Amino acid sequence: MSVKQITSHGGRTVTLEQVTPELAKKYLASMPNNRRIRHRVVRELVKSINDGEWFAAVEPIHFDTMGHLRNGQHRLTAIQATGKTAEFMVVRGATEDEIDAIDTGNRRLPGDILSLRHGVADGDTAATALKHMYRIERGWAPNNSGTTDGMNNHDMGKFFLKHPDIVESVAYVNETPSIRKLAPRGTMAFCHYIITQKAELAYSDRAIEFFRCLERDIYQGNNDPIFRLRERLHRAKNSVGATKERLTVAEVSALIIKAWNLWITGRTITRLSWRNFGDKPEPFPTPLAPK
Repeated sequence: MSVKQITSHGGRTVTLEQVTPELAKKYLASMPNNRRIRHRVVRELVKSINDGEWFAAVEPIHFDTMGHLRNGQHRLTAIQATGKTAEFMVVRGATEDEIDAIDTGNRRLPGDILSLRHGVADGDTAATALKHMYRIERGWAPNNSGTTDGMNNHDMGKFFLKHPDIVESVAYVNETPSIRKLAPRGTMAFCHYIITQKAELAYSDRAIEFFRCLERDIYQGNNDPIFRLRERLHRAKNSVGATKERLTVAEVSALIIKAWNLWITGRTITRLSWRNFGDKPEPFPTPLAPK
């Protein structure tokens, strides 16, 4: 391997290296948690390399203080695919804050940060649920776009440490097909998390029972909140062209929480709705704690 050191400062080194396909494979094997490969990106890189239009050394690949590859997965995968050697600028000893701030052509998404830095199995779903939590804690309702008004990737990592049990809710949703069919995974994981956390213990008997009834379609008559919730969510999910039947992320979340509040207080309802517009909009509901 041909290596030319450019600079060294504060435990960080920057070198120029001729990276062969074999070395690319070795570097890729050092990644602690590979983020999902985006094959379209790799195909575009392979084409650029084969056409002689790509210069690998323009943007560095990064290794952390433990020697693990943390940035460059797609470019090194492309090197393997072409069987060609390319010169890379290599940064070693990068800190976690520096790695979080990396913004490449294949931009790191919040889910990538959760997977790479915190080992979250389904970082994308966890990130969506956490974005909803972030908004709720600031007095805003969840939204469809997932925007968080200033929450960057570094903030996402810190926010996850505040809510690590979100992974349990994500796992529950991913392992329960009937729950996944009711609403988007991130929304269901958020609702599961906020309700179980309000129940004080992550898996309190009452929260377990509520979601078990929801997933198995168990209810006491047509005015049972669980029946009304399932009916409304199915109607929204199966609507084709019927705009009035569709629900936003905020509406889905509010309906699930309202159904929980009704269910644990033993109340029935003939129509489950959440009106957040007009002269008297309803505030976003807060889950009640079991008595």
